Amino acid sequence: MKVDIFKEKQKNTEGIASPTERIISIVTALMEEVSGKVERDFCLDLGRLLEQIEEKGIIFDAPAEMRFSFGRKECWGYLEEYLDPHFQQIIELYEMVLPESEPIRLPSMQLKSEFSFEYWHSQVVNVVEQLKASELIHSDYKLDIIRLTPAVYKLDVIRLITSCMNTNYGEGEIHYCRHCYRRVPTKNNCRYHMAGTNDFYKDVKKVEPYFDKEIWDEIKNMRGGRGVYGEFPFNHSFFKERAAIARLIHQANWHLSSEWIGKILNMELNNLRDYLSTKIAKQKEKSLFPLHLNFDSYHAFVRWLYSKKILDNLYEESTSAFWLLNTMLAAEVRLKAEKKLEEDLKENSQTITERDEEILKLYNNGNGLSFGQIAKRQGISSKTAWKVYNKHKS
Repeated sequence: MKVDIFKEKQKNTEGIASPTERIISIVTALMEEVSGKVERDFCLDLGRLLEQIEEKGIIFDAPAEMRFSFGRKECWGYLEEYLDPHFQQIIELYEMVLPESEPIRLPSMQLKSEFSFEYWHSQVVNVVEQLKASELIHSDYKLDIIRLTPAVYKLDVIRLITSCMNTNYGEGEIHYCRHCYRRVPTKNNCRYHMAGTNDFYKDVKKVEPYFDKEIWDEIKNMRGGRGVYGEFPFNHSFFKERAAIARLIHQANWHLSSEWIGKILNMELNNLRDYLSTKIAKQKEKSLFPLHLNFDSYHAFVRWLYSKKILDNLYEESTSAFWLLNTMLAAEVRLKAEKKLEEDLKENSQTITERDEEILKLYNNGNGLSFGQIAKRQGISSKTAWKVYNKHKS
């Protein structure tokens, strides 16, 4: 089995829009590789597998452009239907050759499990090598040599397709900061919301009660399933429920003028709009988005929005409109919570100032009220009333 095509296609992602395309290209190359070397039934199942990936993995987005939705759940089903039966037959054949062999998981079961894929992969490679060796001494096993040779080819193809799906279905695990809109390289929070920072209480604990919990939970749940949903799940309810914003993003997909950006931000993203306006133009009138801000492509806008000087979401590499919307809504929830906290702190500061003035007035007006009596009127402790007096008496 030649695996150089597989290795080359695995590494070369330039010009390939999605994990689905990589899987399609690799399965196609492997089909061509084994054509005429294995039974017709196996080739037919490879063809059906390819048709399923091509048909169910494609969603048409903008005119003349295809997007893909593909995740681990689809891979389980495809492997179970089209590859598992052939894999099982080969393993039964292998067990006839070597009765003391170690049990090996079916490809679909391996993808479902959390067990080491490298270990499973090495097991299958070992079976391939032992089947090849058995071809040389087949007479000792009274086994027809005609059955061994196709089995080696088939098992190698199954191994490579399973490895390909395991590598590509979710583009690896994706992590987010638990407290904001940023993608991070590990399971830790972003550098602004680490538990050890001086401002953790102010930036995290004080802000979180102001989050719109329903929307925030929805955003987090979506992120948790990103590997399953894929990069372009445009048929998902999350995208459809924000149809107006989503439609605008699509309509302006390849040229985003200030007019389009303004329309997008003026729909549900008022706090994000105000933040961006202040961030890039220091405008006094936040409702007007800078008219000079134009981008020659959708990708240029996404890269700008994620850049350090704007949202500082540097680990997000995808330009998917689906996950862009997720990020924008997450930023909106965060910024709205920060704004509400700021308003409450200001209001509380004014209330405390008024309270302090009333305490001093009651104590100094000559009525002979004790700190306990003043505290009772104000709904505070006598200790607090005494502290207020001592703070201002000078």
